[in-house]
Amino acid sequence: MNKVVLLAGVACLFATNVFAADFNPYVSAKLKYVYSQNKEKIKGVYLDEAFKETGHLNKGVFGGSFATGVISPLEYGAVRMELEYAQNADAKKGHGDEKTTIETRAGFVNAYYDFDLNQSVPLTPYIGMGLGWGHFEVKDDEGPLKKNGLAFNVGAGVSYAMSKNLALDTGYRFVRYAPIKKTYKDDEGMLKVRTQSRAHEIYAGLRYSF
Repeated sequence: MNKVVLLAGVACLFATNVFAADFNPYVSAKLKYVYSQNKEKIKGVYLDEAFKETGHLNKGVFGGSFATGVISPLEYGAVRMELEYAQNADAKKGHGDEKTTIETRAGFVNAYYDFDLNQSVPLTPYIGMGLGWGHFEVKDDEGPLKKNGLAFNVGAGVSYAMSKNLALDTGYRFVRYAPIKKTYKDDEGMLKVRTQSRAHEIYAGLRYSF
């Protein structure tokens, strides 16, 4: 919870700086390679015995995102604020007749800081973070489980100015979605299941400033 409050506070601070100064709008589109890490923890009591088990579904998939935002110049760089929609291809795993599918997508409010290197090379490194609302769903033989809740991201990258208005963006970010929690209880026992989804994303895309 403290991390969420901290992220929200930093985003608000960046937003204040943006709207207190001149700003230019932009749009961007990115393609991503996503290493989706999904962990399921099951613990409880079954048939009067303690039960504990952990399962993993780690899969490399592709994804994409679209964003629109504003950029505000500062003395030693610039601040960007944007709204982003991101979606990943499904992560799937099958063994015999058993199949599991993981779906993830999210909308973020992102804040970036661009560093001014004061060099002739048109490269601009940046750091960023975002807070938003994510959808995380698990589909298997027992039926779908889904969670809509807070998601966040943090990362860094570099942009290359191809022209005055067009830049190539590349970078990495870590994304975490709200976990799914469910309790199963019957005459034979009680089991608590917690499923968490995280993603390591490497992306490249174009950003056009107006």
